[in-house]
Amino acid sequence: MRGSIGTDTQAMWPLLSVLTGMTFDVTVVGEEMCKSLATNRVVWDRREKEAEGVPRPMPGCVRVGFGDGDRMTPRLFLIVALQTVDQLMGREDTLFCREQIQLEDSNVQPIVRLDLEGAVNYMYFQQAADESERVRMAQKVLAKLAEEGKLTEADLISSDHPVVPGDPVVPGDPVVPGDPVVPGDPVVPGITPLTTSMQSMSHLREALLKSYRTLEPSGEYKSSCWKGICRPMLAISEGRVVVALHREQLCGRCEPGPVVSLPVPNRLITTVLATGSEETKCVIPSDHLVPVNEWAVPIEKWIASEKIPAPKGVRGAWKEHVARIKAEVQLEAEQQDVKMTAFPWLHTWEPEQGSGTSWPDPLTPVRTTSSVIQGDLDDRIKYWRVANLGDFLKSYRLSPRLVTRLADDALTLVGGARVTSPGQTGWYIGSYAQAYVVLESIGNTSTLRLATVPFCLTAKNDEDAADRQLRFWDQVRIDAGCDDFDNYAPTPGVSAD
Repeated sequence: MRGSIGTDTQAMWPLLSVLTGMTFDVTVVGEEMCKSLATNRVVWDRREKEAEGVPRPMPGCVRVGFGDGDRMTPRLFLIVALQTVDQLMGREDTLFCREQIQLEDSNVQPIVRLDLEGAVNYMYFQQAADESERVRMAQKVLAKLAEEGKLTEADLISSDHPVVPGDPVVPGDPVVPGDPVVPGDPVVPGITPLTTSMQSMSHLREALLKSYRTLEPSGEYKSSCWKGICRPMLAISEGRVVVALHREQLCGRCEPGPVVSLPVPNRLITTVLATGSEETKCVIPSDHLVPVNEWAVPIEKWIASEKIPAPKGVRGAWKEHVARIKAEVQLEAEQQDVKMTAFPWLHTWEPEQGSGTSWPDPLTPVRTTSSVIQGDLDDRIKYWRVANLGDFLKSYRLSPRLVTRLADDALTLVGGARVTSPGQTGWYIGSYAQAYVVLESIGNTSTLRLATVPFCLTAKNDEDAADRQLRFWDQVRIDAGCDDFDNYAPTPGVSAD
């Protein structure tokens, strides 16, 4: 059955797949949007780290940021490009940085807002000398956006200009914004507006609109709604984590069913892919509903085929990731004007059922404790069931009950650490850098649990720490879209507690 949890104790390993991420797209004329998009926060910057040397996004806006595996469609790109050029026409401001292109974060339609007033606050502020240079710089920025959205030359070729043998561009060639345009070189229709020398913004707009009309003959580019960036709502139903059923029409991404894994772009997967073998980079299930018996094979079959990596591909992943994430927690401490101190390994992760024969206790040597916990989380990472909470919420929403469970785990972990470390005060889990969500399955049941890292934000006293931790989880509830849960149909076993 689709969505079955499966048996973790089997000698299994994922079949080859890819981390697909999201496809940033828009509806076509007459197509209805997924009703789950009617939420307080529609668009997220899905990059792991914020851009450096730039001011914060404008109020109510978000930068266009793609996670690993994300891409954008030509239709959306041209809509963004046209709205961008519209705002540059009739002005003398210069678009010199792709971070200036921002989107309204709560609008179900892709509405572009350019940060032109705050341009001087950007580290690499530039000002064009004349109109032709202003156009050239805008073309360069838009080409950069196309590159980061993984558009290819083939994506941008107009439908009435198919590629034929002898054409200068091979379908699939990436857009390279730095490539020079040599007069007389053959160009590909569609990408032409970004590579052809133009004297005015109006000429650039006309060229972009001509390309857009090959996708939408009406030329209308201000009424489309978002598509492909939905965040399915997760809840508990009959003892399992499921994608909840919305009261109205949903898209395929929001299909209800039991959640089996958490294969979303996040900094933990980045660590695994950076440290694993080349084969490991392809062993991620294509979505959260795929049951284990469809994406795993016996180890004996792997040995025979030599095409699927052994489970050792993720061994040591949690230890490596903890070392990598320490700098992020330290940065959070500096930003919150608190300290970062060591946190007991014993209280970084307390599962209902550990993978080992015995679980460490306060008398267990620290080295043994850390080894057991690292091994347990590695076993869960093998099935892509661990993710950074902040990154996770860019792909999913959570019911109030699930967030409460995670917040309770935070209280339990910190409270336990205080008991076993008398005299230590001020610990609190108050940043996404510290928070990791774990899909824990026991038999045919599952839930979401919280794991943290062996260093912790530390306030001046326990009262201050408790207040900071409470405020953090209030923000998590907002980011998780808990208020949206009222729009989901009652399902047996689903609770909004």
